Parts: sequence; structure tokens; C-alpha cells
Amino acid sequence: MYSNGIGVPKDEAEAVRWFRKAADLGDRVAQYNLAWCLAKGKGVAPDLDEARRWYTAAAEAGQVDAQLALGFMYNLGREGVERDYALAAKWFRLAAQQGSATAQNGLGVLYEDGFGVKKDIVEAVRLYRIAAEQGEPRAQANLARMYETGTGLPKDISKAILWYTLSADQGEVMGRKGIEGLVGSRQITPERMAEGKRMAGEYRAVHQPAKRTVEPR
Repeated sequence: MYSNGIGVPKDEAEAVRWFRKAADLGDRVAQYNLAWCLAKGKGVAPDLDEARRWYTAAAEAGQVDAQLALGFMYNLGREGVERDYALAAKWFRLAAQQGSATAQNGLGVLYEDGFGVKKDIVEAVRLYRIAAEQGEPRAQANLARMYETGTGLPKDISKAILWYTLSADQGEVMGRKGIEGLVGSRQITPERMAEGKRMAGEYRAVHQPAKRTVEPR
């Protein structure tokens, strides 16, 4: 409530005080929220080492957002940790198993590139598809790219347009650039583009995108 200013004046320092009390008692959501505040310097001086300890405590307790955060930290080598693709894969996998579309996409990228795991294009496509069907825009663009190039599945430009369009419509740059690339390379006729757009519209009509993981405010 203090973090968001709901019912009380917004006070990030007071929010941190209560997050810490709950975190010390083992509440994994509070541990994640405290870690986020420490990492971002919200209501408290930034402390990446302590943030990582709380992220890890929450992640080991099964908190999906903490698992996802650790996955990105180790994948990118940010927030005070060295890049470690094997650890990134570990935490992405745990979050992916809990249904995180963002983690599924991240794990798919590691399988496609063979970073931290044995390269497996089929598994990458599977993960992209699961995440894309939940509405994850980067996964939609990645799945479209696989259809465009015929990587891990049969080449299908109409389906590439479908998934690029769904991605681009959510504001994802990768989706927009994918469409622009198809047009620029003259791989598609106006009729084929219209077919892909029609498929995207039909898909949207029957599928509701999943809620994406959000950080606390």
C-alpha cells in the first residue's frame, strides 16, 4: 500500500520497512519486493549484493518473478553478477515450468543459441510457441522468424506474417522489423501479406493474451 500510495501517502521507505519485516519472516513475495527495491534504489540505498541474496531466497522458495529476475541477471551479466548461461538456464527453466511466458522465451533463446544448454532448435521452437500462444510479443517474433527461415519447422511465410503481426501490434520492435524485412526482401506479395494479416485478426478474435510478469511499483 505504501509502495503504490493506496489508502496512504506514497512512501517507498516505509514500504521497504514492511517488506523487510515480512521478508525476514520468510514471505517469498516480500523477499522479491525487497530485492527489487534494493536493486533499483527505491526507498533504500541501492545494494546489489543484498538484492541478489533476497532474489535468491525468494527464487529458491519458488517465487516466479524472482526466478525470472535471476535468469535475466545471469543471462545478461547485470546487477553485480558475472554472466553465467548455465545459471540463467536454470532459473529461466524453473520460472518457465511455472508458466512464465517471458522465461519460456528466454530459455528458448538459450536453446536456439546453445548457451548454457545443449543446442536444440526443436526445443527452442517448442518454447517459443508456448510463450507466443500466451501472448509474449518477443516469443511471437521469434516464432515468426523460425517460420520465415524454416528453422526447426517447415517454412511458412503466411504464419511468419501472422506471428510478426501479433508481435508488432503489441509494440514489439522485433515484430515490426520482421514485417519490414519481409516486405523489403520482396518475399511476399500483397495477397500473401493480406492473408497473414487476416490470420492474425482471426487469431486475436479467439485468443486472449496472458498477463505478463510485472515488477512491483
